[in-house]
Amino acid sequence: MSQLSIRTTSYHLPNLNDDEQSFKLQLFSSAEQFWDYTSSYLMEFPAENNLVLGIIKSCIETPNRFSSDKRFLMSIEDLEGNIQMVIVWTIPFLILTSYSKEMEKRRVILKSLIGFFLRNDYETLRIEGEFKAVEEMISTYGRKCNGILSDDEESEWFIQEYCKERELLYPNQKLNVIRNIGMTTYRLSLQDLTPLKRDYQDLEFHILDLHETNRVEEYLDRLQEFYKTVFPEKEQNSREYIMEFILSRTASRQNAYYCIRKENPSKMIAISMANPLPQSARVSCVMSIPDERGKGIGSYIVHQMAKDLLVEKPKLTGEPCQCLFLFADLSNPSAIHLYEGAGFKGVRNVCELEIKYQDEE
Repeated sequence: MSQLSIRTTSYHLPNLNDDEQSFKLQLFSSAEQFWDYTSSYLMEFPAENNLVLGIIKSCIETPNRFSSDKRFLMSIEDLEGNIQMVIVWTIPFLILTSYSKEMEKRRVILKSLIGFFLRNDYETLRIEGEFKAVEEMISTYGRKCNGILSDDEESEWFIQEYCKERELLYPNQKLNVIRNIGMTTYRLSLQDLTPLKRDYQDLEFHILDLHETNRVEEYLDRLQEFYKTVFPEKEQNSREYIMEFILSRTASRQNAYYCIRKENPSKMIAISMANPLPQSARVSCVMSIPDERGKGIGSYIVHQMAKDLLVEKPKLTGEPCQCLFLFADLSNPSAIHLYEGAGFKGVRNVCELEIKYQDEE
């Protein structure tokens, strides 16, 4: 895709550091163009960037879930046009940053981004694009950033810097920072997949068929149980939302899995899901029902899912899948044990820090 065909609004980032580094910020209105422009950069570290890749894909495939007036799709570049960072912020979710090993340069960029969010006058920074719509969004959301999900130290540093700079502008408004969860990104390739320790002849592995209404309803029950367990403090999505924006898309690709006991085939005892990325897939919603935990059911469904994604589906489609990625909550030792036991390798630690705002007293 040529530079001339890409529709963006671009700015010079304000330089808040005592150095000569300067960067350009491009904000994309089209998720498809954003994917085309940034995916090669993100795929240099596909495991570490799997969540960013997955959200961009969701913006393309379920646009009503992430409306264009509540999202920032941002590419940060040096003056030669080389991408230095990709940032995705889909309100009300937190800011997501791409991974790289140059932590000092990342801090320079993020400090400049904070200055951009909190700025009142953008005229001197403008390069080209539809400034009015973008600047209205920044005024609404950038001056009330809700938090970040990034590497542990970077998340802490970003929140401290943002709160410090914002309190200079709004000294009477209190900010509360909440550390929600710490997570590890895991990667699994076929050669690392650990063999199962028993034969599991009493279980059956299935792929959800959207035409089986009763199974779909049961699957929705399991997904709601999963979200309530993993995110107990967050507002829960309706069944209709989960069906439209999560399950229907995954199941239509035959990537929604479940298992049953042969002696009781009407009861779904475990689920797992996956969404495709370039030559890979992102795993989510791995759960077994409470009275089946501790019996190896999780190991069974993860193993069978991995074989389907890494071996069986590539045979049918001709499209290679080299590895699987997932996030695991560090406060859940059972999940960590399950994934590491299956052969997943940890590649990136991240934490979620959220900012809560109180009215001025």
